[in-house]
Amino acid sequence: MSVFTVDLKNQPGELARLCEAMAGRGVNLILCATTRGEDGTVAFIADDETSAETALAGAGIGYKRRPALALPRSASSPAPASTPTCWCRSASPMTCSSP
Repeated sequence: MSVFTVDLKNQPGELARLCEAMAGRGVNLILCATTRGEDGTVAFIADDETSAETALAGAGIGYKRRPALALPRSASSPAPASTPTCWCRSASPMTCSSP
């Protein structure tokens, strides 16, 4: 499992451009985003990493891909135990997680 990080301009439509590229390839995402001034960073985990890379390349969106740490969900989690809880840390000053 990998985490992708994408740097985008902090302007209307940039996150939509990323999400539309993924949707066009049928890729589902767990994501978080942060902005700083005129720029922003989106960190996400894709359910199909190969298709995510194809979608990013096709949309002309640069990215970095790094290993992600996946931890098993606890028995009290509402999701099935086989669904991992994903924690990722990018090189930028942001951290994201999914519950």
